[in-house]
Amino acid sequence: MQRRLSDYLIVTLKGMAMGAADVVPGVSGGTIAFISGIYEELIRSIHQVNLSALKKWKKEGFRSMWS
Repeated sequence: MQRRLSDYLIVTLKGMAMGAADVVPGVSGGTIAFISGIYEELIRSIHQVNLSALKKWKKEGFRSMWS
């Protein structure tokens, strides 16, 4: 899926709304993600995180992980 700059801006604003919702008692960031229509993408993105790369970043630094 090819995204435009405006698409990234919209997702960023939705993410900021998720973060702001966590400050309000009784409101979840996940609820805001669901309402704004990015919940499925959020779950897919979390699933694609490479844990071994994160461990390498912690142990050997960003440059080593990136290569």
